[in-house]
Amino acid sequence: MTDSHFVVRIALVVVASMGLAAFVVGCGGSSGSSVVAMTLADLQGDPTVHLAIGQTLDLALDENPSTGFTWHCTWVPQSGLQLVANSYTSSLPSLPGSGGTRHFRLKGQRGATAVVTIQSGRWWDGGELMDPISFTVVVGGWNGPASP
Repeated sequence: MTDSHFVVRIALVVVASMGLAAFVVGCGGSSGSSVVAMTLADLQGDPTVHLAIGQTLDLALDENPSTGFTWHCTWVPQSGLQLVANSYTSSLPSLPGSGGTRHFRLKGQRGATAVVTIQSGRWWDGGELMDPISFTVVVGGWNGPASP
């Protein structure tokens, strides 16, 4: 085996090891930094989301504010969840009237069960509201009653 083949093999082992480490962290190997990603499609059928303490739920919802419809997300603040981000990213290319994605990032702070409700609507006085969608978030294996 030549020196160049040996170097290539070492490089492949290093790259494979880095990929494995990233996979383990992404699958919850480090609950403090892992993220559970969900979309509106994932919320069909009244799901229950399980988070470890320190883990974050990233809820990504299609939104087009130019239509007047925006998403709101509510839960009881004492329920063990903390909002760490509420952001909007335009689709690319960003053209007038084009939509994007609303991200709600909720972090599990302590063992608890919470009911989270999302709703799209035109929130000004008398505006049109879509049907709310609710789902349960269990943080840290908590089996107590859900917050209203």
